[in-house]
Amino acid sequence: MTTHELFTSELRQMHWFENAWVSMLGQLGRSTCLPELGSALKNERAYTQEHVNRLRQIFVSINEPAEDKESAALTGLISDLKDACTFFTDDDNSCDISFILAVIKAANYQIGAYSGMLMLASALQYEQAQGMIQDIVNEEEQTVLDLKALLSRHNL
Repeated sequence: MTTHELFTSELRQMHWFENAWVSMLGQLGRSTCLPELGSALKNERAYTQEHVNRLRQIFVSINEPAEDKESAALTGLISDLKDACTFFTDDDNSCDISFILAVIKAANYQIGAYSGMLMLASALQYEQAQGMIQDIVNEEEQTVLDLKALLSRHNL
């Protein structure tokens, strides 16, 4: 597999994940009790929709079709996120904590995946892709900081 093929494979996996994540964030946002968490999830959903748009632009910039590629790891992450509140039916606070931790887990996965893609884009000299991927990494890092601050404010 060439570096370009590896980059394209990673790009397709993240395209699949980001599309699934947009939907998941909508579901999580409607299920929260803390207004601040609902707002944070709404912001993350807007970021994620922008990530989808950027990924499509990257496909165009490298002359590849915008296709999805599901992966076992990302499917498992989505499954974990769907289960984020399954075990908490009586305690809304625990459910919100579960949501926050699930989103932090997803954001950290994205930071790692996109950091690897950033290295590949650099090696391939895909400058436009580098800038867009770096923006995604920065937004995900901010999401983690915002959610940690939310946990702190509520002594969680």
